[in-house]
Amino acid sequence: MNNKGQMLIIELIFFASTIILALIFIYQLSPTSVTSYTTSDLKVIGDNALYALYNDNPPEENFTSGHSMGKLASYVLTGRYTNLVTDLNNLLPSTVIYNIYLSNTSKTIFWCNSNMGIAPLQSVGSVSRSHCIIALDPDHWSRTSNLTGYPVYNTYFSGCTESAYDLILEMWYI
Repeated sequence: MNNKGQMLIIELIFFASTIILALIFIYQLSPTSVTSYTTSDLKVIGDNALYALYNDNPPEENFTSGHSMGKLASYVLTGRYTNLVTDLNNLLPSTVIYNIYLSNTSKTIFWCNSNMGIAPLQSVGSVSRSHCIIALDPDHWSRTSNLTGYPVYNTYFSGCTESAYDLILEMWYI
């Protein structure tokens, strides 16, 4: 009986098994793939997030007529930027940093950033901007500019007669 051929087959099986196990081990050690988005993808993601908040029911229904009735408009009217940032952080990828601005035809002011801060963050890399137009009663700013509990930007827009405001979401990847 020739044992030399049997030993070569056993060695071949052992060698092949070692190679397969090594490849499986290397695959397990490799980093997981990270989903990367382009700037145009980021614009679409931002538009979708603002659209979802614009159409979502507001946390309370006690706004006067003439206001948009979405969650986004309620955040602007009441100045609840922390709720807005929380919602946006849930809707946007965790690798996105952003600033939020509020604008009419004559003024643009910074409102908040993704860290719930009140100073604009410095952008890094390519920036994408999403916009959402919000209809507001033109008299809202003058009625609430001197009341406590309303956002500081009411004083910036006090006396404005525009009824459409642009919420600008400026985003970039970290």
